[in-house]
Amino acid sequence: MSKKEKKKYTSTYEQLIHENPDFKKDLEKRYKKLILSELITAIMQEDHSSVRRLAKAAKVSPSCANATFLKAISKTC
Repeated sequence: MSKKEKKKYTSTYEQLIHENPDFKKDLEKRYKKLILSELITAIMQEDHSSVRRLAKAAKVSPSCANATFLKAISKTC
């Protein structure tokens, strides 16, 4: 494709996906973290669990579980 025949994209998203290979990788990585945090939140709400109870089940300290959970959430924004 020559410079004059630059492909026209219908959206900014489409342009970024096709022109920036790192964008797609980063997007997929962030999406996985978002899904994980949403699943954890849903499980905690359904079981009426707290971070402390989740940490006990995972056999880690509450501060470690909370830090991991918050890190997963904050990286998706």
